[in-house]
Amino acid sequence: MEEVIMNREFEIPATKSWKRVFEPRLLYYLVFIGIAILYMITLATTITATGDSSEMVVSPYVLGVAHPPGYPLFTLLGHLFTYLPIFNIAYRINIFSMFFSLLALVFCFEILKKLIKNDLISIICVAFLAITRLIWEYSIVAEVFALNNFFVLLLFYIVIKWEETGSRNIVYLFCFLLGISLTHHQTVLFLTPAFSLFFYQNRAKLKGVNYFYTALLFFIGLTPYLFLPFAASRMPPLNWDDPTTFEKFIHIIKRGDYPSPVVYLDHLFDWQYGQLYLYLASALRNLTPVGVILGLIGIFTGLKKMRKHYWMFLTALIFTTIIFISLIGYNQDAVVLNVIQRLYMFSFLIYIVFVALGLVWLGEKIKKFSNLAPLLCIPLIFILIAYNYQKVDKADNHLLYNFTGNMLKSYPPGAIMIVSGDTLSMGIDYHQMVEKHRRDVIVVDQEKMTYPWYCEQKRKQEPTLEVPFQIYNGTTHPIAEFVEANYDHHKIYVTGPRDPSLDKEYVMIGQGLLRVLIKLPSSVNLNAVPPQLIRIEEKKAENDIIWKNFELKDAVVGRYVPKSFEGEIVTIYAKARFNQGWAYEYNKKFEWAVKEYEEAIKIDPSFASPYKNLGILYLNALNRPEKTVEYWDKYLSMDKIYETDKEAAALQQELEKIRKYLMQSRPGAVK
Repeated sequence: MEEVIMNREFEIPATKSWKRVFEPRLLYYLVFIGIAILYMITLATTITATGDSSEMVVSPYVLGVAHPPGYPLFTLLGHLFTYLPIFNIAYRINIFSMFFSLLALVFCFEILKKLIKNDLISIICVAFLAITRLIWEYSIVAEVFALNNFFVLLLFYIVIKWEETGSRNIVYLFCFLLGISLTHHQTVLFLTPAFSLFFYQNRAKLKGVNYFYTALLFFIGLTPYLFLPFAASRMPPLNWDDPTTFEKFIHIIKRGDYPSPVVYLDHLFDWQYGQLYLYLASALRNLTPVGVILGLIGIFTGLKKMRKHYWMFLTALIFTTIIFISLIGYNQDAVVLNVIQRLYMFSFLIYIVFVALGLVWLGEKIKKFSNLAPLLCIPLIFILIAYNYQKVDKADNHLLYNFTGNMLKSYPPGAIMIVSGDTLSMGIDYHQMVEKHRRDVIVVDQEKMTYPWYCEQKRKQEPTLEVPFQIYNGTTHPIAEFVEANYDHHKIYVTGPRDPSLDKEYVMIGQGLLRVLIKLPSSVNLNAVPPQLIRIEEKKAENDIIWKNFELKDAVVGRYVPKSFEGEIVTIYAKARFNQGWAYEYNKKFEWAVKEYEEAIKIDPSFASPYKNLGILYLNALNRPEKTVEYWDKYLSMDKIYETDKEAAALQQELEKIRKYLMQSRPGAVK
């Protein structure tokens, strides 16, 4: 009888035969236990190359200040999880993400159950959402998204509960939680138009609400931000923006280090890199075409099914899709675009409501077998699990941990490593700040040196380090100025992006994953460096030892998503081999160079540069033009090579000449 009442609004019959098969409460527990097990067995066991994951481990552990807007709530809550008596610190913060992701799914179920009055559809939609790739992947790593998902769904649940009861206390609770959610992720602001509309539609129930209390509780919810100046005053090793003054405090909360939001309508509809295209592609990958179609059906049919809440959810969907993505800048970097899609999952939490409504509509169209519609989605869920499992699984993914560990163990005490990129520098931070590993190596982030607070912090943290400028800007204060100030006291190793100011006085020789800087006397011609200055035999011996000691089992091409941070790490290993090959070629050690170039190709066959250089080497130094044809054919067939290499057309012409010569002089040497 209870089940009939539950389904009456949509005339979904609950037959006795079905009741024997389906017990909502039992299925509810089975599904959530299944999701928890799935998350647990794929949970990352250490830091991962998924955006800011390493920093979101370091910040709670050292009680520091993360990148803007500081994420004080994440830091404080995450710190509690560092006391779990299991495994390492990274694993404990990964559990923190998993815990709040599971709580978010609980509230998702409660929301759907209240809206559509059908437990079966609600449970299936929650399971579907849980195993979409973005939701799953960011539920098992230390990142900000799981906690944000929790707050988004909790806020919707609370306003729905308020509409049911009209309780003033729920309004007060909502205002407090809205404030506290903003101390975690400011994207919640995009939901305020939807919430405002809903409160306006139900304004009669707001009678008796004390608006002073609502404002007061909202601002009390913002108090975790006060942790930022307190944390900064302790001078933690991670202290972004050093918000110890009111000006700096406001600067970090306003995300002052990043560009102000601008509407990019001119690029929104670019069908290659435009955000609308990228969003739709991501939605199809994550929600599948079936989910997207069901959601569209729900949007067009949902008004008569969900009159009380329809406009709130539709407004929320508009603001988290069209409005939100129009503020995301235009970018053609494939790695950056891969990262941006994490922000799309925000809207998937809203879209799942319309997916559920689409299933309700489908059930009504086949009234005799109304439960068949949601049941048909169960095979899709298992297919998605099988399809996403290997791509998402982080249980044995030590790629970033080993990569940054390999880097640190390669260089002597007192060495300066000039690195670039958040994933790399944050991974090193984990080793040095959390595991206290190789703290005798000085690590400088070239990108962060563009901030005055970072330069000042490095002066205080590293007494032997000279930072001769307020900020590095690449022009009036180039990286060469920093190198010159420290060269006599430290061995210096660099990675990209390459600063041309170093080319005037220094030669860079690949050593391990970085390149060692060697300063040349002013009398030396850069194009004819004496061998005794380079000592290439000594460098090769060092390199051989370094690579022998590397942990490389996770650096496997094809294991990771192309153009992702993880895929880029594998390519960096290949680039390191390439850099060593170039150094050997430069010093006329051609056989050594060939070996290094071939090792680079083994690591990442899609990395183009070794093919080009091997072709040149075989043509000019080793007199084996047939090998030149082999490698240049591969090089010129690579994706977009004519767009990225201005010499490609000339190489093609040269290749045709070589091919013609070989066909005349050595028939059968080439195809």
